[in-house]
Amino acid sequence: MISEKQKARVEHLCRVMRDLSGIDPMNKSRKRDVVAARTIVAHTLITEGFSHTEIGELLGVDRSTVYYYEDRILGYRFGGYEPEWDLWNKFKKAI
Repeated sequence: MISEKQKARVEHLCRVMRDLSGIDPMNKSRKRDVVAARTIVAHTLITEGFSHTEIGELLGVDRSTVYYYEDRILGYRFGGYEPEWDLWNKFKKAI
């Protein structure tokens, strides 16, 4: 069961991402920039102790997608995804 505190945290992170990049991570688009924003929010929630299932529910994706997002963060750093890596660093500083 998702708590109000968890919902509020996701709303806060999504707001920060929207303010920082103009991208809404809750948008269901599969465009690269939207997926990157959702990936960054999901990874942040993983590091805060949210389960993959909880994150999936909160972001409106399957939990297996959250596992994919978790792996994708490493690709941002080491796989030549410079715009996504820059967004990740800006987001970390903003939160």
